[in-house]
Amino acid sequence: MTAEMILPTVKALILSVSPSRPESLDDDTDLFEAQVLDSFATISLIAELESKFNVRIPNEELNMENFHSPLKISQLVESLAGH
Repeated sequence: MTAEMILPTVKALILSVSPSRPESLDDDTDLFEAQVLDSFATISLIAELESKFNVRIPNEELNMENFHSPLKISQLVESLAGH
C-alpha cells in the first residue's frame, strides 16, 4: 500500500470501530476529545491497523500523542511500514 493510501484507509478503519459512528473525519480531528474513540475502540483499531498494514505497533508507541488524530495514526503506520 502506498503512503498516499494510508491516511484514507486509517480514516475508514477509525470510522468502522468508532462507537459514535461519525459520518466523516478531518485529518486533524482530536479522536478522543470528539469522542470518536474510546479505550475499547482504540484496542480494536490497533488490531485492525496491525492486520491491514501488516505492522506490529510496539508498546512504546501506544500513547495518546500517536493516536491523537487520523493524521498522527497515519504517520505512525507509515513509519512502521517503512514508507
